[in-house]
This record gives sequence, structure tokens and C-alpha cells, in this order.
Amino acid sequence: MSDNSESQFEGLSSLVRLTGANVPARARFVGETVLVSTLSSLTLGLVCGQMGSFWVLDSVGPLVPYLVGSWVGYSMGMLNQWRTSKRLALSYAKKYPTLMAYALRQEWDVKVGSTKNLDRWIQNGGLGIMTMSILAAQSCRADVEEIQQKNRQRLVEVYGDGGERSPEEE
Repeated sequence: MSDNSESQFEGLSSLVRLTGANVPARARFVGETVLVSTLSSLTLGLVCGQMGSFWVLDSVGPLVPYLVGSWVGYSMGMLNQWRTSKRLALSYAKKYPTLMAYALRQEWDVKVGSTKNLDRWIQNGGLGIMTMSILAAQSCRADVEEIQQKNRQRLVEVYGDGGERSPEEE
């Protein structure tokens, strides 16, 4: 999976950008987290509530299964958001270590040593360094997307010039 398709709501972020609204990276992250957890909670809660109305004894009814399903769905949504954000931060630290180190220094005043193994340094740094890195990755996201877009454009130009052939063409 590519870095820019990690988020389930990447299209929503693009839609917000089209309106011209300048949403800070952290606010976008919070919005995505709230949306993911809410949709997960509602979906699993409704499914469990529906199942409870059909299969659970009449003494419990659909409300308790709905509440349990909502709680589990919310927890799963939050865990999924954490894993996705952590994976994104470690990916940026591996592919764009200088950019991530700069963001960590500027936003959190974190003393980053060498950028050679920044992803390992983040993993070994504990929960505090990991959360700061996740927020730094959110701040770097637009810059990384711009870098990826420029790289993609260079590839398109090379193909357009007939310089390189894809494996399907050979």
C-alpha cells in the first residue's frame, strides 16, 4: 500500500482541500480519528444489535449487544488508526529521514542524532517519541505528497519521451 493511500478518508481530505479551507495537519488527523472510530462504533454496534434482536435471549434484548458492539467497534477503530499512523510515521522516517528529523526538531524540540536509522530510533524511543513522530508525520504529509507527485511527474515525462519501457510493452 502506498503512503498516500494509507488513510481510509484520503478522498475526504482532497475534498476539503478543494474548498480552499486550510486545515492544519493535526486537526485533519483528529478529524480522521473521530470519523474512523465513530463509523467503526456505529457499524459494529448496529450489526451486534441486529444480531442480538434475532439470536440473544429475550431477557437481554438488542440494547446490550449494541452497546458491547459499539464499544468493541470504537476500540477497534482507534487501534486501527494508531497502527495506520504508526506505520505512516515509520515509513516517512525510513524514506524521508531528513524531513522527519526536521519536523521533530522544529515542532517538538527533539534532539535527533543521526538520520541514518531514524525509523529504528523512533521505535526504540518509547511511546513519547512515537507519538511525537506520528504528529510530525502528519505535519510532513503535504510535503511528502508533493515529493511523490514530482517523482511521478518525472516518470511520466520519461515514459512520454520513449526513454523507458514498461515490462508489459516488451
